[in-house]
Amino acid sequence: MLKLFSLFSGIGAFEKALERLNAEYELVGFSEIDKYAIKSYCAIHGVTEDKNYGDISKIDESSADYIHVDMMDGAFVENSNFTVQDIKKMFKKTNKKLDVHMMMCSPNKYVKEFAKMDNVEYLTLHYESHRRPID
Repeated sequence: MLKLFSLFSGIGAFEKALERLNAEYELVGFSEIDKYAIKSYCAIHGVTEDKNYGDISKIDESSADYIHVDMMDGAFVENSNFTVQDIKKMFKKTNKKLDVHMMMCSPNKYVKEFAKMDNVEYLTLHYESHRRPID
């Protein structure tokens, strides 16, 4: 069974998608700082606020095995969120392994940087995101 720790959770759209797919998962915690999003998240998913770790610096206290991080560039997909430097900064102190999903054009620019990070376990990229193989 998937153990899920949701970062920057908002109201939990990813969790709702898992429910609609009938995917079995255990919510071990979520991380949200907006008080209205926290209330909504708890109401939508039937959990109590004690599942909220608040600041992501507390993630090592959870029982999650991995942290899934979506990296979007605003070109391959419409939204953009984190740079490689953002991800390095956010997760440099965690002992959890990272599963980084690169939804971006030219992911080959960043693969070597991620490979140097001790806690990156998986890198997922889209074949169609670039016309040439990764160097």
